[in-house]
Amino acid sequence: MILKNKKILFLFVLLLPASIKLLLDCSTTHCKKMPIYGQKLLTHNDTVYQKFNTKFLFKKSDSLVLHEIDSVQFPMYVIMFVKQQYITENFRLDAFIEYLKYKSHKIKKIPFFIATISNSNYINCFDKLFSIHPNVHKVYLDSIEFAKQNLNYFIQKPYYIDFSFMILIDNSKHIRGYYDSRYASEIKRLTEEFEHLKIKEFAQNITNTNKLKHKNEKH
Repeated sequence: MILKNKKILFLFVLLLPASIKLLLDCSTTHCKKMPIYGQKLLTHNDTVYQKFNTKFLFKKSDSLVLHEIDSVQFPMYVIMFVKQQYITENFRLDAFIEYLKYKSHKIKKIPFFIATISNSNYINCFDKLFSIHPNVHKVYLDSIEFAKQNLNYFIQKPYYIDFSFMILIDNSKHIRGYYDSRYASEIKRLTEEFEHLKIKEFAQNITNTNKLKHKNEKH
């Protein structure tokens, strides 16, 4: 009887991640798998999607320090490249700023990296805008690196995506979504899809752990 109960429990543990994945993929919000965007690269035996360099200049006090986005602390993150001409359009961040002011609890678990040119004449304004939000990190690049990184993140983007969109990067450093931060519906979609990826990652981790445990038990 005890042995039978153990088998049932073991079977339940094995099936739980698959059940979570099935429910998630068949939900009304996420009835399809999220796409992967970006450039495909040829390897010796396969084609893989481009991964991104996560080393940037971060402002520390009054100096700029070369820093890498910590993949352990920030396995997934959102990045946006703000060009100088966006200052006349409220940085194209209207809905995002509204969320920061009135709905910050809905996005406080999402790490945002907002990049701009380090020698731009509106850095003080940029600093004040995001100074009180610990999940919003300011990134400063020189003009050459800014242009290079901005282009890299939008290689082979859908034609309807503008270069000012926010970009969701998953834990494998692949692009999973583009979002227009001027519209509340887009920020809402971003929060939902970020959570969607987190749940899928959690389910995958459980599956991998169970497979490893099952393999060890056989030996």
